[in-house]
Amino acid sequence: MITKIWRACVFALLVCSCSTASFYGDLHLGGDYYYAIHPFNSVELSISESPTSSSITVIPEQIDSLAYNDQYILAINLVAGKKAYWIIDKEKEPRKLEYLKEEKRYMFANVLGPIDSMQFHSLTKQIQITMKSRSYYRKNAGY
Repeated sequence: MITKIWRACVFALLVCSCSTASFYGDLHLGGDYYYAIHPFNSVELSISESPTSSSITVIPEQIDSLAYNDQYILAINLVAGKKAYWIIDKEKEPRKLEYLKEEKRYMFANVLGPIDSMQFHSLTKQIQITMKSRSYYRKNAGY
């Protein structure tokens, strides 16, 4: 009887460790998106099609601030020392368009970015969303 319980516990542990779920401290942003707060500081898309990885980077590292609601994820990150502005429309399919080798990430049909600050700030005002800093999310995640 103890052997069966032990096997069931080991099986459950293996299933959970191989899932596409995010790790401790990551923030679920809705849909299959999450903010990998530490150590990557990037927005990721959970996937199940690849046996060697559990996510694909959608917005690369160095996120400075982030906001999200039911439809959008907005982020500002630093690319080569300059601010870059990103918008993800979660209601559209995250279809891969191409792999950007230099940036080591895929381009997706539902991701605008990097875009200019005027377009970005126009949308933040239109949908009445407030950006929050990386330190705000780190503090709330216990870092």
